[in-house]
Amino acid sequence: MKVRLKHLAHHVTLCDSGLAHPYIALEHIESETGKLQPRLTLPSRQATEDGLVAANPGDVLFGKLRPYLAKVWLVDRQVFASTELLCLRPNIGVFSQWFYYLMVSKPVIEWAVATSDGAKMPRTSWERLGDCLVEFPSCSRQQTIAAYLTVATTRIDALIEKKHRMIGLLLERIRSLTSASIDPLMKHNNDGTISVANDIRCTRLGSVARIQTGLTLDANRDEHQLTVTLPYLRVANVQDGSLNLEELKSVNVSRALAARCTLNPRDVLMTEGGDPDKLGRGTIWPGTITPCLHQNHIFAIRPSPDLLLPEYLALVTRTPYARAYFEMTASKTTGIASTSTSKIASFRVPLPPISEQRKIVDAAEQQLSKIAAIQERLTIQIARLKEHRQALIATAVTGELDIQGITP
Repeated sequence: MKVRLKHLAHHVTLCDSGLAHPYIALEHIESETGKLQPRLTLPSRQATEDGLVAANPGDVLFGKLRPYLAKVWLVDRQVFASTELLCLRPNIGVFSQWFYYLMVSKPVIEWAVATSDGAKMPRTSWERLGDCLVEFPSCSRQQTIAAYLTVATTRIDALIEKKHRMIGLLLERIRSLTSASIDPLMKHNNDGTISVANDIRCTRLGSVARIQTGLTLDANRDEHQLTVTLPYLRVANVQDGSLNLEELKSVNVSRALAARCTLNPRDVLMTEGGDPDKLGRGTIWPGTITPCLHQNHIFAIRPSPDLLLPEYLALVTRTPYARAYFEMTASKTTGIASTSTSKIASFRVPLPPISEQRKIVDAAEQQLSKIAAIQERLTIQIARLKEHRQALIATAVTGELDIQGITP
């Protein structure tokens, strides 16, 4: 039997408790997995605060902002929820765990995306989401589906977590190899600090490289001069030592601004802000997309070709020596650090001859490329496991998969 979602649950909008409870916001929920962020300590809020919704165990919180992220959580304790989350309370005859799997299933997420308003920050509502037509099995069938999916998804999640741990070990190995490649140029001082060896030339990065700043979005610009639409890199696209170009946004800019903020192949990209331990790490722009701009929160470092190799600079930025510099000079607020053009320019780079830089890069890349290949395979396996997880949920809640007698 098919029914609309609004007949299976009701939208809770009241805060009817006088107590303090843990507070759940959109960012606390992992995409797709329905779990809270690991090692998360939830803040506590009072019921007297504005914009809070009281959620009970068995309710389902559904992220209405950017619903394609599939941020859905089955509430397991008394909490207050952000207004960016729809608090849905299953009606009598609707099994909570089955309803959670229904809400995180691909058909419901796709409906939420299709019925969202807004281009930059798409948002759905219960009025629109509630019109989604879904299969509604008997209560006993709901319990069977939920039990099956709980076992199956737990097993898949364990495999995904294992592969994430393997990637973590690979990243540790990359850091170790990177440090070892530059270590002959460094001096370990008695006080525990690291400096450049006395016989190695050392110079300010700003004297051997151009530091290009990016474009500011939504700045006051003359609309009559917006003549080109081009893709641009955001902070989300620049990872630690890699790039994620799956979602590349575009912007309308004048030709003059585009020319000033266009990336060149082999530019070294550095993010302006983020986690303190990732600040200042360089990622090479391969020129995959041409032309491509960069946002002002990303710096493009363009070394002088006869003095400094981009690949060598990227190696140096990932060493403990560079980490210490960027962490010491960073501006910090509540766990978020930021740097600036002047601080990047002042970073002192150990500068052996170009031929020696090339030897260091070649030796490091020979080993790093093998690790990168393993990391890529693991990343692909994780993506396939997530696809399998989503397909399993979708086929089970829509009735396409007959789970009677199937061992998950």
